[in-house]
Amino acid sequence: MWQPPHWATEAKSSTVALELCRGDDVVKTISLAGRKSYVLGRQGDIVVEDAGASRQHAAIVHRDGAAYLFDLKSAKGVALRGAQLKPMEPAKLADGDAFVLGENPLRYVIRGLAPAGAPPPPPPP
Repeated sequence: MWQPPHWATEAKSSTVALELCRGDDVVKTISLAGRKSYVLGRQGDIVVEDAGASRQHAAIVHRDGAAYLFDLKSAKGVALRGAQLKPMEPAKLADGDAFVLGENPLRYVIRGLAPAGAPPPPPPP
């Protein structure tokens, strides 16, 4: 079972979310707040219903208001911004970034991250 890196922290924003998109349509939105990390896969925190996906395919890890994407040594890979990730090497995500898992037709889009260099949003009242 994969464990997040020691440097992981809970999401700073309560609005950070993952959109599952088919074409231009958002099929589902999943909150990524309240935890240090989320595993995507057939047996992950976020279940990927695709026989081509690994049981633990990828992970999103939070750190100090930023989010990072990992390929968890999946059989079919993870592509971010059109480029394949190297297994187990974190790739920093930016608001609006899209990634795909293997040959799955769904795109995963990260939303609610603060723009680079911007301070985190203030806490809710």
